[in-house]
Amino acid sequence: MLPSSPATTNLKDATAARKSENENNLAEIAEAGKAIEAVKFAVEHLAEFHGLTKDLKAGTDKGGYDSVVSMLTIVESDFSQQKTLTEKNEKEADSDFKTLGGEINANIAVMQTNIDHFEQEITSDTTARLEKQSEIENIKNQLAAEEKIKSGHEQTCNNTMSFEERNAKREAEIQSLKEALEIIESSN
Repeated sequence: MLPSSPATTNLKDATAARKSENENNLAEIAEAGKAIEAVKFAVEHLAEFHGLTKDLKAGTDKGGYDSVVSMLTIVESDFSQQKTLTEKNEKEADSDFKTLGGEINANIAVMQTNIDHFEQEITSDTTARLEKQSEIENIKNQLAAEEKIKSGHEQTCNNTMSFEERNAKREAEIQSLKEALEIIESSN
């Protein structure tokens, strides 16, 4: 996996922010649900208290009952709208987060593929470099052997005598052989 990168950091930050947002939204939805239930409970108990049914006709106000019920109905409507809006926002935020997470994960996958490719190239280049170094070492060894052979030939070639020197040496050998022959013949 990739070491810490901007993409992984962004995903971690986005996950933490989304978790916090989700917790806040769920708390707000739960609170709105409780408030709606509390308002319904209040309306029911108010009707019981006044001995009225839910079918009370408009214009038959019993001690401000209609006004209180109207106000509680508005409060219930506000809480319902708040709950609906928060649920909608939560769904959108969750969808946006999943999209962002998918994009970031796709980017991470592309980066990981690139890293793997570059690591393969490095391995391949390293292998090729080692092979070339081995070839260079072999060529250096061959060159050293050839230079040694050349050096031996140069020594042999440099140790040869000139024509005059060889003739003089041959003449000296012939003279020595003649003297040896005379000594041998004189001793017989």
